[in-house]
Amino acid sequence: MFLLKDIPIKKQLMTVILFISGTVLILTCTAFIAYDFYTFKKTTIQQLSTLAEIIASNSTAALAFDSREDADEILSSLKAEKNIGTASLYDKEGHLFSQYPEEATVSEFLAMSSENGFYFKGSNIEGVQTVLQGDRKLGTLHLSYNIRIIQERLRSYILISILVFLISFVLAYQLSRISQKSISSPILNLANIARAISERHDYSVRAPLTGKDEIGLLNNAFNRMLTQIQEQNQSLLDKNNELKKTNEDLDSFVYAASHDLKSPIVNIDGLFNLLAPEIYSKNETTNYLIDRMQHSITRLKRTITDLSTAAKAQKNIFDDIEEVKFEDVFQEVSIDIETLINSSNAEIKTDFCELSTIKYSRTAIKSVMYNLLSNSIKYKSYDRPPVVHIETGKINGKKVLTVKDNGLGIDLNKDKEKLFAIFKRLHSHVEGTGIGLYAVKRIIENNNGSIEVESTINKGTLFKIFFN
Repeated sequence: MFLLKDIPIKKQLMTVILFISGTVLILTCTAFIAYDFYTFKKTTIQQLSTLAEIIASNSTAALAFDSREDADEILSSLKAEKNIGTASLYDKEGHLFSQYPEEATVSEFLAMSSENGFYFKGSNIEGVQTVLQGDRKLGTLHLSYNIRIIQERLRSYILISILVFLISFVLAYQLSRISQKSISSPILNLANIARAISERHDYSVRAPLTGKDEIGLLNNAFNRMLTQIQEQNQSLLDKNNELKKTNEDLDSFVYAASHDLKSPIVNIDGLFNLLAPEIYSKNETTNYLIDRMQHSITRLKRTITDLSTAAKAQKNIFDDIEEVKFEDVFQEVSIDIETLINSSNAEIKTDFCELSTIKYSRTAIKSVMYNLLSNSIKYKSYDRPPVVHIETGKINGKKVLTVKDNGLGIDLNKDKEKLFAIFKRLHSHVEGTGIGLYAVKRIIENNNGSIEVESTINKGTLFKIFFN
């Protein structure tokens, strides 16, 4: 039944029922016809043997007194048997003595060794019967019986069997349509419920209870499974809501903290810049400490800025939507990281011709370009100066910003999951916060965009930013 595996269970049941019913009917009709054919042949031969004995017994006097007229009269009585083809009576020397019908063509001589009995020969049953008077043989009777009646009977039985088969098959089909519902309906209901759950994700529905049979047990087990899934889903939903609220609280805290820390840090930076010239001296240690303090204040400002940007990206609260020119943003970023560019001897090539502007948050675009460009320079190759290509355009109708470098590269098979994780860094030989790429990903995805990365170790990395 391998061919039935992909059709509906309703059709499977009907097919199986009809196949079994048809097979049983065919076997039954075949057995009946074969048995009737066998018994009818056997009965026919027995009747012929009896008839031959009677004719032979009646022909004794005709052969004994050599009376051909009596023999013709006896054989003519076979007119009542419509299927007798020919009948011939031979004397004891095997010569033809009388025949029926008179115009029939029969052998003039019958072999003396012929034994009593009947057998099938072609389309006839033929046989001989010895004519005896006591123990003395007077002659031999030969009969030929046309088996046309057997063939007609066989054809009639075959036609009747076909008619019975067709009627029975139609009846079985109608009964199977009715009876299969008791099995298929509960299963179809269960399948419909499973399909509805899969499509609507509604685990509150339940299968109707049908009884205590196997289908009823299946429905009960299915309902218990749905109850467990519903309880687990509700528990997961509650946990998810708790985590969501916790994340929102943390995002709000980070945003508030970074925002509130900006002013004190700016004040500290300003005061230190005013104080530094006053306390510079010829003491190298003092000057070194002043430089380290200045560096630490700069790093702290950058970290707070990154945290603020990440918090904004997570909450998606950029409100400075405008028509932004990529060239203008690039110039601003270049000024911000001018020292990094010059110290690394970086070469930056830009092409904003195909897509010069985009309607977006200026702050968000600047954060994206700042992080990607600064990372391309910071993680430069050890044996060649950084070369960075920044381009805009369209790919498959989508606006895209690409940043390509010739730096260290990334092992994506190993570090792809860490690449955009917050506070995760793939290299430790340069300073960083582990926030930049996380902020980039959040900014783009929160605005229904996407980011793709291609990278080869020691050859470089390509970032593709797709805007919605």
